[in-house]
Amino acid sequence: ARERTVTEHAKLDAEARGFRQERAAALLAETTMLDGERLALLPFLSASKRDASVGFGEAGVDQAAAEVRQLSLVLRYHRHATSVWFTSLRKPGQSLTQSVWRNLLLVFEWVGAAALFVWIRRRIPLLLKRGRERALESDREERLASPSIGARAFAFAQDIHRPVEWLLFAMALSALLPAASQNLLEVQLVSMVVQWVLGGALTVDVVNSLAGQSSGSREEADSSRALRLRSLRLVGRIVVAVGLVLVLSSRLVGKGTIYQWVISSCWLASIPVVAILVRWWRKTVFRRAERARKKSQFERWVLANQTGWKSFFAATAGGAYLFGRGVFRAAYGWVGRFGATRSVLAYLFRRQLDKLSAERAELPTGPLPGPTFDALGPEVATAKRIVVESCTERIEALVTRIRDRKGGVVAMVGARGMGKSTLLDYLRRQFPDTILAGSSAKPELDMRTEMAVALAVTAGTLEGVCKALPEAASRRAVLIDDAQRLIQPVMGGLAGFDELLSVASRHSKETTWVLAIDEVVWLFLQRARGARPLFDEEIRLGPWREEEIIDLLRQRTEHVGVEPTFERLLEKLPPQADEIDRQEALEQRAGSYYRLLWDYAAGNPGVALHMWRRSLGVDEGGIVYVRFFQAPDTGDLERLPDAAVFVLRAVLQLAPATADEIVRATMLSAADVEDALRYAIARGYLAAEGGRYSTTWAWFRPIVTHLQRRHLLVAP
Repeated sequence: ARERTVTEHAKLDAEARGFRQERAAALLAETTMLDGERLALLPFLSASKRDASVGFGEAGVDQAAAEVRQLSLVLRYHRHATSVWFTSLRKPGQSLTQSVWRNLLLVFEWVGAAALFVWIRRRIPLLLKRGRERALESDREERLASPSIGARAFAFAQDIHRPVEWLLFAMALSALLPAASQNLLEVQLVSMVVQWVLGGALTVDVVNSLAGQSSGSREEADSSRALRLRSLRLVGRIVVAVGLVLVLSSRLVGKGTIYQWVISSCWLASIPVVAILVRWWRKTVFRRAERARKKSQFERWVLANQTGWKSFFAATAGGAYLFGRGVFRAAYGWVGRFGATRSVLAYLFRRQLDKLSAERAELPTGPLPGPTFDALGPEVATAKRIVVESCTERIEALVTRIRDRKGGVVAMVGARGMGKSTLLDYLRRQFPDTILAGSSAKPELDMRTEMAVALAVTAGTLEGVCKALPEAASRRAVLIDDAQRLIQPVMGGLAGFDELLSVASRHSKETTWVLAIDEVVWLFLQRARGARPLFDEEIRLGPWREEEIIDLLRQRTEHVGVEPTFERLLEKLPPQADEIDRQEALEQRAGSYYRLLWDYAAGNPGVALHMWRRSLGVDEGGIVYVRFFQAPDTGDLERLPDAAVFVLRAVLQLAPATADEIVRATMLSAADVEDALRYAIARGYLAAEGGRYSTTWAWFRPIVTHLQRRHLLVAP
């Protein structure tokens, strides 16, 4: 009987506990529902009543006290529910969500994830350090003036990898939790806290890394790095604390009075934060203000109040000024990386030059001496190879293909002036056992003759000459410059090119054939051949970056021994300007002028070189000046008759072209072609040499743009 009584008592006690738990859960649900209804009524109250309910008055205090009581009840309930859940885990078969063995497996998974996290965390810093060292070594080999994208990426990863690792570890632990436990309030609250803390740490490291990369001098960056990180962490902790209060209060009791109190009073935390930051940065602010070469009236006021009660306000104002100036410079530098922004800046500078030229008479200067003018032109190869980022990897892959004798037929495509001949000459110097053939009046005969001489065989058909390649020592590569001369925009005009391509394909097992083709003709070839795979690889020579154009212009100018000055492009300086201000203004003018050339040439180095040499003039004393930029007036192009426009297109596609070739390509009468050629030469559009016509460098870019706008040339 006693045993039955004890059993019955335990049963009733369990039922009572279950009833109390069910009753508590029901009351919690009702309380939560009522609180939701209360918050839903707030937007419908009048403005005065709503302000009173969420304000700091008596009604607001009552509402806040009620929310605190509700928060206490919610926390007490979940504390009790959590203790019941942990107690049930110690009783076999009584777990609320899973068996004891499943929980042991969960612990084992967590331990495994922690071990993997520790193993990775120890190796990531070393891998990132090695990667950055290799990227910097590659930058030194390429002699880059600033770190490459790869080097900056590794440095950025070194700064932010720790919070990223912790975030991934927290996400892995959360993913290992059972699905039922992820819905528990306790788990959700812990997840919120972890996300905010780690997210804040990641944000601080990201901002600190970006600020460090945009710092000026290395010495200044090193001196302020630790202080900057310390300040960001202080601000980050305050923001995370306020954010957590808002998120947790919203999650537990909704966006009621407590939430509004925090929103309306969180700015008060900025007062002690600002005071602390000013104290930390005070010496740095005064030191940087002291470094200013020419101090403004504001900076002089800041330096005059380094002591006393005014020093706090002076340091605060000076810090805000320096911070704003630094943000502006960083934003300006970041926006300036985009091509569209640089084009806008070039346009604005051109407007300044136009206004300046209208106000100021151009001083008489003569043209550069003939040899100097020719040495600055695009026809002369640059002594030092410019590393072009857009095609460096493709060129290196081509060098590897030739060195390893992999063979194949490669098309090197680029507009006139993009450096196709220079790259072929570079390959010829890299591999002396190659054949370099170019086009002339009869391109096929010229190419066949040059190959026969290089192979020491008798000149014959192209097929016969190429049969000697397997036995020849110089069979590593065949480089064909101006291969587009074999393409004629007439019926059957691809026969010569098809023959060359057929022969090259049959003799490309170990020999690499590189065909340099003008972009204008290449687009015509693509439309004529469709999707037919003509080449094993295509290397497109795209526009050069502004920095690459500047490097080319300065290198070529230095090579010919010319030292141009931008004196005549300077605007009037303030009366208090000194020699340093003048030199800074000259450097700024030089950079803006180079950008103008890059924008006008659309990244074409040949056009940029020609416009640069046209911009130079020599005065009576032998001083070389940079003159106002004068672009060709394209108004006459718009008034040309259609026949003349067709002739210009034919010259671009056939250059250098004879009159007979233009007649066949345009199907115009010989008289119309002769008239159009005579007019184009008189206007400076075309140049004639040996009975052949080609577009002048000054008008190459305007003519191409005009034809593309009229849909007579395919735009790339």
